[in-house]
Amino acid sequence: MKLEEMVRDIVSGAVDEYLKEETGSAAPAVCSSSAPVEGFLVPAEASGRHVHLSPEDVEHLFGPGYELTPKRPLSQPGQYLSEERVSLIGPKGTFQNVAILGPPRGRTQVEVSATDARTLGLDPPVALSGDLSEAGDMLIASKDAFLMAEQSLIIARNHVHLSPEEAAAAGLSDGDLVDVRMCTGRPLTFHNVVVRSGPAHKLALHIDFDEANACGFTEGCQAVITGKSGSASFGTAALPETFETPEPEITVPEEPGGLGDGDVLISTGFLTEVQVRDAVAAGAKAVVVNERTVVSPLANDLLHRHGIVLKRL
Repeated sequence: MKLEEMVRDIVSGAVDEYLKEETGSAAPAVCSSSAPVEGFLVPAEASGRHVHLSPEDVEHLFGPGYELTPKRPLSQPGQYLSEERVSLIGPKGTFQNVAILGPPRGRTQVEVSATDARTLGLDPPVALSGDLSEAGDMLIASKDAFLMAEQSLIIARNHVHLSPEEAAAAGLSDGDLVDVRMCTGRPLTFHNVVVRSGPAHKLALHIDFDEANACGFTEGCQAVITGKSGSASFGTAALPETFETPEPEITVPEEPGGLGDGDVLISTGFLTEVQVRDAVAAGAKAVVVNERTVVSPLANDLLHRHGIVLKRL
């Protein structure tokens, strides 16, 4: 095997390994942390460099009428990793076998990390995906064509996806800014993380490889939304100066009535470990919550540890 072919195989294999992290996992385990953090738990995903192409640029690079070939689905509904690859060519360096994510978008967008940008010899802005107002230019190449994609290159700002139901349970809205604590071996907190919420979104925190390396990310890790970020605002969403999780109403009935002896009713949309500890202190034999209440893994573990039954109304 020629040296060039060996290098190509090594690079291709490394990219495939990176892309496994991009898809996340269906049921990620709670990753270890030196100190448990209370808040809204989300799975974390690290995204490598990748490209979103417009339909016109797909045809420019691969031929008239060409359509991307889905390889496997990504964590966000309707999105997929395609079979096709391109190269990113900068003044100082080149990346080959860069993934293309589908389906095609209205405008071509290239997302890299700050380290990638330095390797390429470029200085793109940190911007939210879709905001290309100050994006840099990027030379993209396929096997048969070159394309100078103007205003396409950004360092993607970290963000957290939530469905409308998940956002409601967390007390958040699209455009909010939140603080997110990583549950990793090198825990750190990302501030001013943008909330992306809507029918096409599914619970996940997205960070790039620079951020992943900084916090000791491993596949399957989780993070905790600890609250809204100060008094900052983003888009049309104005945030309060502080974020306080509403105190749950804990009721221990004096008479059985509709609840059993030892039942503790907790009125909350998101059951945390702290709330379960309060129920334990109240002598609960069972915790009763709404049928739509989201139960954090830490809270669930504590319930099992104390032999407390979880009931839903």
